[in-house]
Amino acid sequence: MDTVCTPVNKLDLEHFIAENDSFKYGIIDKENKAVIDFKYDNISYFNSGDESNFIYLAQLGDKIDIYTKDFKKLDISNISMVYWLKDNIFSYLDSSNRVHIYDITSNKDEVYAEEYNFVYFYTDDLAMVSNSSGKYGYINSSKDEVVSLKYNYSATEFINGYASVCNVSDSGIDCGVIDKTGNEVISLKYDDIYVLGNDNFVVKDGDNFYIV
Repeated sequence: MDTVCTPVNKLDLEHFIAENDSFKYGIIDKENKAVIDFKYDNISYFNSGDESNFIYLAQLGDKIDIYTKDFKKLDISNISMVYWLKDNIFSYLDSSNRVHIYDITSNKDEVYAEEYNFVYFYTDDLAMVSNSSGKYGYINSSKDEVVSLKYNYSATEFINGYASVCNVSDSGIDCGVIDKTGNEVISLKYDDIYVLGNDNFVVKDGDNFYIV
């Protein structure tokens, strides 16, 4: 059956987010057929910059349903927020403020310790985590904490075995580099630092930048 609605957002050459005369949102194809039913208060999408990583967030009241790029509804019922999406894996916060990582390909849903309010994606087999006090550290794929949550300003993902970490001190922001064991291979003394890979780093010291 054709759907009487008004397209509001073109998604690709064949699909549109649309609103019906009851002010409910769904998604239609180019034949005006609903591929996601018109029952939501809002529909948005979430991607990581390429077409292979794409999910739809469909909201009804306080409830969020997740659909894949093929319009398949995932069997998750307690999502309050989606954090990130990469390689068909995304992180979300549930209604009890627990962080999950969900693998769309395998339908595997992992929940993380209550002390973490954010878990980033894994690189070099480690994931950056943070807590409600604003401290950052790292866990491995077994969820063991391998770098304690002691950095109070920022921490990046690992690149070729290294990550940049920063603390706030009385003198300002102090940044350095750690390896996968948590050893500080560059002391926290720079204004900013970037991991380039191949054991090269760009450091910012005042108004000057150096490669070390």
